[in-house]
Amino acid sequence: MIKKILDILKNLIFSTIGDHIKPGSFKRTMDIAFVFFEKIAFAFEDASTFYINMYQEMVDNELRLLKKYQLQKILVVGSGSIPATPILIAKKSNAHIVCIDIDTHAIKKSETLIKRMQLDNKITVKSGDGIHFPFEEFDAIFILYGMRSQKEIIDSLSQSLPEHIPVILRVVPQNDNALIDNTSFDLSSLFTIKNKIRSHSWGLLDSYLLERK
Repeated sequence: MIKKILDILKNLIFSTIGDHIKPGSFKRTMDIAFVFFEKIAFAFEDASTFYINMYQEMVDNELRLLKKYQLQKILVVGSGSIPATPILIAKKSNAHIVCIDIDTHAIKKSETLIKRMQLDNKITVKSGDGIHFPFEEFDAIFILYGMRSQKEIIDSLSQSLPEHIPVILRVVPQNDNALIDNTSFDLSSLFTIKNKIRSHSWGLLDSYLLERK
């Protein structure tokens, strides 16, 4: 029953409503929807599974973008209360995943869920942001959608990221650019854009494969 309700809400928010509102407004709608979905999903095991599986298409697409890279240690920035992306990566690869968030409540919930799924040997949860965290020890970095001050994070990465480390950045598309902090932004001004792929499971989201210039 819970899964059916979530599926109806997902289709309503991200398909029916999302097709009729501007990208900037859609981002605010999505931010609220993500929080709402996470709170319901964390409380029910079946709902957690449903929520995580909604990311399957997106993560599969992103891992295809990274198929030429050797991935042993991955950083995921902004994993939230239900770390769907780290969980799906852990199931699809042999890499160890470190996921970080600035919300202490989200971190505690993430640790609980990861232990419940018996993935604590493959996923480590830490407190941190995407601006000051050490990047050099990782083989790839995921910057998830919904991060606060996304522009500040990508500015920091463009200056401190080692050249060989790829970045997957999720954004709402706006024409040929990315919507960063509700403003259209050309990512090629900061990074070399190696590839891009679009996913539809959470409305329209683009995943960029970026490298430092």
